[in-house]
Amino acid sequence: QIPSLKKKFVKHEDFAGKNISQILGAEMLRKSKRLEVTLFSSISLENMGNFNFNIKKLPKKAQFTPIYSILATDINGDNLPDLITGGNNGETAPYFGTYDAGRGLVLLGKGSANFSPLSAEKSGLSISGQIRDIKKLNLQRTMHLIIGLNDDKALLYKLNPKK
Repeated sequence: QIPSLKKKFVKHEDFAGKNISQILGAEMLRKSKRLEVTLFSSISLENMGNFNFNIKKLPKKAQFTPIYSILATDINGDNLPDLITGGNNGETAPYFGTYDAGRGLVLLGKGSANFSPLSAEKSGLSISGQIRDIKKLNLQRTMHLIIGLNDDKALLYKLNPKK
């Protein structure tokens, strides 16, 4: 992906087994900005004020696939925000396979930025494909979702979760 390296490493086997300094060189590493990632989980952030946030990992079911869209809304009338998430990614290198374990997920708010997953049977949400956007639409006093899929038609879902 770095054009300057294409001539130096023509084949994948040319850079296989090399460390980052052998590939980029000491000078490029010295000039580079170093960033460090310490958390790879999908999380919720509770704003505590004064730029302080309480970080909580979303439930295990929310970790199965990358999330590209989240809609926060109260779907069960308990005055707590619930989350509806969607994602997946099929545009990955064949070596890694696709990330397609998600079918859309409803997470019911329990307060204090805690959530619990609602099964697909109870939420009625089960979507194949790469979800890229979720919007709420109220039609005749009933909540509907418009689901935007990558390279596919948008879907309209009537959301009526069973408690």
